[in-house]
Formats: sequence, C-alpha cells, structure tokens
Amino acid sequence: MSMKAVVVVPGQKAEIQSIAKPTPSATEILVKVHAAAHNPTDWKHVKFISKPGVVSGCDFAGQVEAVGSSVTNFKVGDRVAGLVHGGDSLNGSFAEYCVAEAGLSYKLPDHVTYAEGSTLGVGAGTAAMALFYHLGLPTPEKPATENKPKVLVWGASGSVGHFAVQLAKLAGLRVVATASPSSHANILALGAEKVFDYRDPDVTKKILEWSGNDLTYGLDAISENNTVPLASNAMTGGKLVLLLGQSKDLAENNKKVQMVPMMYYTALGKPFTKMGFTTPAFPEHRKHAEWWAVLLAKLLVEKKLVFQKITNVGGLENFQVAFDNLEAGKAKAEKYVMEW
Repeated sequence: MSMKAVVVVPGQKAEIQSIAKPTPSATEILVKVHAAAHNPTDWKHVKFISKPGVVSGCDFAGQVEAVGSSVTNFKVGDRVAGLVHGGDSLNGSFAEYCVAEAGLSYKLPDHVTYAEGSTLGVGAGTAAMALFYHLGLPTPEKPATENKPKVLVWGASGSVGHFAVQLAKLAGLRVVATASPSSHANILALGAEKVFDYRDPDVTKKILEWSGNDLTYGLDAISENNTVPLASNAMTGGKLVLLLGQSKDLAENNKKVQMVPMMYYTALGKPFTKMGFTTPAFPEHRKHAEWWAVLLAKLLVEKKLVFQKITNVGGLENFQVAFDNLEAGKAKAEKYVMEW
C-alpha cells in the first residue's frame, strides 16, 4: 500500500511523492499521522544535509494503526505523539504514516489536540535532555526545595526554550531567560524569574548582576548568530548546553564554561552520519528518552504544560510554506503545524 510523503529530491528541494507505507518492527508502532510540526532542522536537512529519497519531518501526532510484536504499552486506536529521525531515511513524520519506537512515544489525553501533541517531540525532548541529563539538574519528579539552582535559558521564546522554562520551573529551579521584549510577559508566565532583552548591549552584565555572579547552568536554545559567546559570558562557570555544536569562534567564549553540544537524534539510541561525521549510539541517551516519555505522558494528563502558539499552515501539501517562513526567520514565538 502506498502513501503520500514529503520526499527530498535533487537540487536541495522536497516534493510530495507516493511511496510505500512503512511496516513496524517488533518494537515500533505504525501511526496514521494527523498532525506534524516543523522544526528548523527540517528545512535545514533538505537544504544542506539530506540525500535524495529520504522523507522529511521529525515531530508527529496521530493514531496507532498497528503495533509490533513486542509492543505492550500501546494498542490500535490509541492517540499518540513522538518523534522520528526525519530527513535521514524513508521514515519521516511529513507523511500519511510513520513508524515510531514505542518506548519513545506517549499517549495523548483527550484534552490535547493532535496539533498540540505534534509540537512536543523535538522541542520538549531536547529541553528535558539538556536540563536533566546533560546538566544533571533536579527533575519535576524530585524538584529542588532549598538552595534552588539558577539556570539560564538563552532564547526562551522558541520551542526548546519554551519548554525548558516550564520544565525548569516544575523542577524547582530559578530561571533567568532572554528573548525579545514582546515575549517577556509570556515567558514570565511560564515560570521564568527574570527575562532580559537579548539585544541589549549590556545583557550579559545584567544577567551576572541578577545571579549575584553565581550562574553555572545554561542552555543556549538558539546556538547560532553569535549567541554562544553571549550566553557563556553571562555565566561564571559550569556547563552550557549547545544545540548546534561548538561556536565557530571559541576565542570569544568564556573559558571557565564547559560547552556541551547535543543533538536530540541521539535519543533514538542509534548511530547516524551527517555531512561525513558519524555520531555513535548512546544507550544512556535512549534510556533517558524512555524515562522522559513516561514523565511527559504524566505531565500531559496533569495539564502541567502550556503549548506554544500554533500556526496551522494547512495540509501536507503546504510544507514549503513552513520551510520558507522558518528559513526567512518569520516564525515569532509560534510553531508551524501541518494537519490533515
């Protein structure tokens, strides 16, 4: 049986093609996709990384149509969400069907729409792994109650930052964030204690003053356009998690701060190669992601998370609209979602 999917083609482009419907392995579920959210990594893969023939898209929400022989936590008909390694194989979320690891997927309560559920995979998962694995901070399960650590979230209006602020607050942390002034009220409502304008020439000085020159945990949720030196210089030591690798000009960074690059694709627990560089499998990342899937399902049931503003661009055929807008930097504190 065939299905429609957004497939990468020669010329750094993508188009809708009819391809074979995937079959789940023993540990996977087959999902009839109803909504798929866009992340910057999706258009970047099409333009710079993916080989022709692969399917685009990482984030999905939909209904279980079949389960693998070893799957016990889902049944046909369940409403689910999760992520896949889009732009890397024939399995992507920008398709009528995808297969996903059951251990990394989570059920959606009835009060969560498919569009909302589709925004969780990469954004919330990255935030959780950055805070609770790479930085080793207290979790929402065992929140800090005294001597609460302070954590910097640089770029709090994007998807990763949006969820990082909330998760840090649920974990009992003191959050200082940066964003455009138009987003400050929203970020404060999500749980940040203080928000600064990232374009303020004195932003690093003001963050240091706020922290009392004691800030050793940070997440640069942007990790481009010179944000890494700024974020690191707002800290007094410790670790700064980066989403897109090391800063090009390390000389500008605070040498007292350890840079910790991450890509959430490692949550899948499989090796992968991009642009000639192979990243090995990290079983401990997979284990953490499985823990996160269980916790996330609980947080959804308890209505503990606030979703980003969603901009619905229409069906699968409108994928290029989201690609173009994201590449042009038009997305402002919003998440582009396709729904069908």
